[in-house]
Amino acid sequence: MDKTDIKYTEFAEEYLRNGGNARQAYQKVYPDTKDKTADASASRLLKNVKVQKILENGQKQTEQKNLITREGLIAEMNELKLLATADNQLGVVAKVIDMKARMIGAFTDKHEITGANGGAIETVTLDKKEYKKARETMLKDDNL
Repeated sequence: MDKTDIKYTEFAEEYLRNGGNARQAYQKVYPDTKDKTADASASRLLKNVKVQKILENGQKQTEQKNLITREGLIAEMNELKLLATADNQLGVVAKVIDMKARMIGAFTDKHEITGANGGAIETVTLDKKEYKKARETMLKDDNL
């Protein structure tokens, strides 16, 4: 492996490790690089075939680790559920079922917020004077 390939590997591994921050990964491998240069160079590296292959392999390995961990957790939950059912601990059984459902994404804690009739939320830009007047009106309304 030549020096360039080593740098590609270091960049790709750091990119995966830091959650996909290309500038940070590039500056880790090339510490004296300015932000603007790092952004441009990192963008070029992400398009490089060798780097893409390294990233693809790294992502597959990460997915395998996550899959094994997820499967292990589910197996432990199943075991706990069996023990709790045998002891008639229905609260524990319900909690295990809830946890498993959350792991597979059956429940979501996200809420979509929309404007009138499901449309976009209307926004208004106010200058300082308009803002002050609107604020005073709202405070008066609150004090009815």
